[in-house]
Amino acid sequence: MTNMTSMTATIPNVVVVDSEFESYKSLAASARLGRINLHFRESGAAALNHLKHQRVDAWLVASQLDDMSGGDFVELLRGTINRSAESSGSHKSNPASPSVAVVVEPTEENHEHTASLRESLEYRDGSAIVKPITFRDLEGLLGMPTSEREGILGDFLTQRMFVPLPMSVGAAVVAIVMLSLG
Repeated sequence: MTNMTSMTATIPNVVVVDSEFESYKSLAASARLGRINLHFRESGAAALNHLKHQRVDAWLVASQLDDMSGGDFVELLRGTINRSAESSGSHKSNPASPSVAVVVEPTEENHEHTASLRESLEYRDGSAIVKPITFRDLEGLLGMPTSEREGILGDFLTQRMFVPLPMSVGAAVVAIVMLSLG
């Protein structure tokens, strides 16, 4: 059980705050493969409410939301995170604090900036990432390369192949197999 709990902590929780869900098909595919836990919210208010219920490792925020600008949301988010850290006694520079990136529409200038970020993988809080977002963009934002995440995920999947069964269930499975072979 502890392995499953630690595995859940290593799969990042990513919240996309954007009403244009189509721009995140690549990330949705990664979520279906179990590489990330992906949550979509259309408004800033709904996204802040999500923060109360679950740990978030990365925020991808559109520059314009249904109820506020992306910049306003990021300010509210950082204020909420800082108040939460202060009330729990954590420091502002807590390494567990989530990464935040503003997602911008593709323009020539944005593509050049993002191309240099993708090459160097030097994402920082306050980064701007150009749509469409790739899993590699997300890894750069999180600071965890694919090879490290695949190693963790591979170990978890190997452990899950063999499910421990109670003795009576195991005996019943063996009996069924014997009957079907016999």
